[in-house]
Amino acid sequence: MPPALSPGAKLGPYEIVALLGEGGMGEVWQARDPRLNRTVAIKVSKSEFNERFQREARAIAALNHPHICQIYDVGPDYLVMEHVEGAPIDGPMAADKAVEFGCQILDTLDAAHKKGITHRDLKPANILVTKQGIKLLDFGLAKQSAAVLKPTDTTLVAGASIEGQISGTLQYMAPEQLQGNPADARSDLFSFGCVLYEMLSGTRAFDGKTAAGLIAAVIERDPAPLEISPALDRVLRTCLAKDPELRFQTAVDLKRNLRWAMEQTAQAAAPTQKRNRLWLAAIPVALAAGAFAWAMLRPQLAELPNPPTRVTRDGKSFNPALSPDGKLLAFVTSRQDGNLDVYVQQSNGTTPIRITDDPAADTLPAFSADGSKIYFTSARDPAGIYEVPALGGDARLLIARAYNPKPSPDGKRIAYLFNEKLFVNSIPPNQQIAISETFVGSFTWSPDGLRLMAVGSDKNFVSYSVNGQDRQPSGLTDNLRNRRMSTPVTRVFHWFASGGLLYGTDHGDSYNIWRIPLSQASFIVPTQVTAGTYIRPMEATAAAGKISYATDYSNQSLWSLPCDMNSGKVTGPLKRIVDQGQNPAHPDITPDGIKLVYNSRGNGPQGIWIKDIQTGKERMVAQESYFGEDYSHVAFSPDGKQIAAALNDIRRQTFPSGWGLVLFNSAGGTRTQISNEGGRIRGWTPDSRYLLLWGRGGGRTYSIEVLDIASGARSVIVPAVNKSVSEPRLSRDGRWLTFREDGGWLYVAPFHGNQPIHSAEWIKVVQGAGYPAWSPDGNTLYYILIQAGFSKAEMFMQPLNPITKAPSGPARLFFRFEGLIFNSPIANPIAVARDQIVVQLTERVSDIWSMDLKE
Repeated sequence: MPPALSPGAKLGPYEIVALLGEGGMGEVWQARDPRLNRTVAIKVSKSEFNERFQREARAIAALNHPHICQIYDVGPDYLVMEHVEGAPIDGPMAADKAVEFGCQILDTLDAAHKKGITHRDLKPANILVTKQGIKLLDFGLAKQSAAVLKPTDTTLVAGASIEGQISGTLQYMAPEQLQGNPADARSDLFSFGCVLYEMLSGTRAFDGKTAAGLIAAVIERDPAPLEISPALDRVLRTCLAKDPELRFQTAVDLKRNLRWAMEQTAQAAAPTQKRNRLWLAAIPVALAAGAFAWAMLRPQLAELPNPPTRVTRDGKSFNPALSPDGKLLAFVTSRQDGNLDVYVQQSNGTTPIRITDDPAADTLPAFSADGSKIYFTSARDPAGIYEVPALGGDARLLIARAYNPKPSPDGKRIAYLFNEKLFVNSIPPNQQIAISETFVGSFTWSPDGLRLMAVGSDKNFVSYSVNGQDRQPSGLTDNLRNRRMSTPVTRVFHWFASGGLLYGTDHGDSYNIWRIPLSQASFIVPTQVTAGTYIRPMEATAAAGKISYATDYSNQSLWSLPCDMNSGKVTGPLKRIVDQGQNPAHPDITPDGIKLVYNSRGNGPQGIWIKDIQTGKERMVAQESYFGEDYSHVAFSPDGKQIAAALNDIRRQTFPSGWGLVLFNSAGGTRTQISNEGGRIRGWTPDSRYLLLWGRGGGRTYSIEVLDIASGARSVIVPAVNKSVSEPRLSRDGRWLTFREDGGWLYVAPFHGNQPIHSAEWIKVVQGAGYPAWSPDGNTLYYILIQAGFSKAEMFMQPLNPITKAPSGPARLFFRFEGLIFNSPIANPIAVARDQIVVQLTERVSDIWSMDLKE
């Protein structure tokens, strides 16, 4: 038991000034540090320095954030912390002020959650309002996840957490905590919802005369409704969902939705204010103009048609498709053995039936017009669109090398993608017609089967006739752009018989599904259908008054696979070497396998990081200070002493084109500009004279170039004639180049420095492959099959003739990265060393949901 303290006493080097507060675990004193002439706060334990205080010290010390109370020192039975002058947050307050404070709290929680730290005791008493903003206190109940801890990070030692033990303050605890279940980041977001409710109303969300009554209220009942905007109410109710799966999944997404809610609230108020001014000026005109403005401009934020129902809970299901009568649901999952196959079940959620069972990936199912068949995309040999009876049977090839099938409502035609362009064929196939000449990301049939609505990379909604002769841009495109509701992830889902359109996009930094009548698509505000954060816009389906969609989020990491790529032998288990919280990308590794360079957004704009594989130590080489100015496409020089990188210069302060290439010393130092134009770096020549590049300009047609580092001169060595060429890789000796022709073959050709490689020198290796990588001896080429929409992480190896580099013998499977997906080839996701390969992979977590939706 520590001695009693009083003003004037000393505790270690600190002079006690005054008692600030007292709780169940100890006392908090104001004190002075005479060494620095600094006022501090000291939390003193009532007993020996226990595990709870150790956990608090380590949790706070692991965080460095302006809204977190900092820790300065640790004594045998006390913590020395930043002295914060402020008062506990209290309501009621205006909604905009509550959202302002709420966003600061969420920034703080996000920083903690990215470190694997769950606060578990978020409440108004632990949130101080200061002149500088919010300060979050008391991480004494913080829980850390062992999954994100690193052995070398001494400040992140996980404290013990006993499952079944309730920790926290009852009024603000999530239901799972009160039931003694594990808490995670979503538990903190429930607590935040309780705090937000109190900020808005001045009353607690949950209360009770006894502890038992209070616990019952939190677990079983909803708080009283507040007089707030529908958008803000929707966000608040999502925070306070009893099931963690129904809440926002991250603090970042909750913050985005809060901002979106305030934006919607402001938009909803604007037309009313305008009508009031017009009424004062001229009553007859104002009545007419006001009525029109209210009908045409107000945000359509009606209540959700019905609460969504979760259909799957395995985290491995996606690509939902409803039968035309809405009674059956087809989807893709890897739940059984890690293989992607098509399953069918009744749409109300009965036990699914496995429809396909092939080692190759089967994805993107779609029911025939009569519901008797399912069309799907398969990577089996030959790859393409297959059909199978809806309740199981033998699958047969329908259209080779095509993908993403969608039959017309009348059953006479089938639309699909081929080389990212839209085609229509008859059923059975015998009359293929090219519909679009440009990239198409998503498409759907009109109810009469005579037109197709498609959205491409330009985000334009375009209606095509089935003969490809009539192309009509939709007025919806400009409408959404004017409202900042059109983004690169905009997708079209369904064209209703009533003339409405169902589509997905991210607005207010949140992915959701929306609907709009096409007859008014050029001027009215769309109606929001879903209220979530991880709705995946390219995966939704509608039929017979129902919609089904996939919630989806991904964890991106760098992994190392110990292996001998010359012999094709795996020598150890796959292991994660850079955490997903750092958003790592563009890996490269020195030939000896010791140094790894990569890009990371874990600390703001995407910077350049180096990691020592042997010691685990990491350091940042470069990072810009302005959001969006990112480094990418990093590559070590052959000796590992330099790093080449691309820099996205959105303010055009360094590069007039907004994109350029730079060089760094890997030991640190200032950068050297080597090109005022950008490009995707794919490595160096062995003599360090040239950089290998592709994707220099805008658009979708790419050539392969080399850049003379000393002079800055560029030379096109493989031009894009009829198709883009991409993903170049040099062999270790610099004598051979491999590259991919879009929609075609993977080639090998002799490399001539800055001289062109003629098509007569191209050697075909394999069709429909990408992500190429050489073995160190140059006698084996590794690749991923990517045709027909295939994205499963299976790596193949093709032996080559040591002299001619022509394929020698059959290819074979090298390694299957079960449950993981390769990232885009743009990110250079494969790096080869002497004893390992480093790969950028994504763990995809996805489930299927459904809801009723009347046309």
